[in-house]
Order: sequence, then C-alpha cells, then structure tokens
Amino acid sequence: MVVPRLPKLRWLPFAFGVAAVWWASSQPIAGPPLVPHIDKVAHLLVFGLLGLAARWPLLSRPLWHAWALAAGYGVVDELHQYFGDAGRSAEVLDWVADALGAWLAINLAQRMGRKPAARVEEVE
Repeated sequence: MVVPRLPKLRWLPFAFGVAAVWWASSQPIAGPPLVPHIDKVAHLLVFGLLGLAARWPLLSRPLWHAWALAAGYGVVDELHQYFGDAGRSAEVLDWVADALGAWLAINLAQRMGRKPAARVEEVE
C-alpha cells in the first residue's frame, strides 16, 4: 500500500500560528504590563515558533524564505493592531522583535539539525 505524502498538511502549524496570533491581537489589553517591555519577549518567542512553523513546509527552500514569511506576517499583525478596534497600537520595535525571534529560531534549528563534522586525527 502506498501512503500518499501530503505536503500541504505541513502548512497546518503555520496556519494555526497565524490564526492564534490574529486572535490574540484582536483582544483588548487588560492594563499596563507588570514587567516593562515583556511584550517584546512575547513577540520574540511567539514569532520564533511561527518562524519554525514556516520553515517546515519550506525545507527545500533557502532559510530566508521562512524568515520572510514570518516577518512579513509580523507586519500584517502590526497593521491589524493599528487598524483594529481592540485599542492596541502598532510599534516598529514589536516588528523588530517578531523578525528577530523568527530569525533566531530558524537559524538555531538549522544549526542544531546539522551533523557535527567528523574529527580527523593526524597519524604520525
């Protein structure tokens, strides 16, 4: 029996991530954060995961394609916050955290996935 490969299913984690970010960005902010700038850490982590989700269906393509997709959605997210009615604001530094988080996660995963180079010992 031949099991069909379903490459389109690889997009599901990215689609779920996009939907989750869209939903979260639509929620009003309860009040000022307890820790200043903690939202930048949240952007870094969430978009790191989104970058990894974008990388999976794009494994045969250069790394920057997954980064561009995640960072591009970061722009969409900031525009959604700016034009949305949840009382949120768009910030360039939020997008920088989005793009940096995606870049770091994609590159870290790439480095961790490489096999270590074989050691060559000199023989006297």
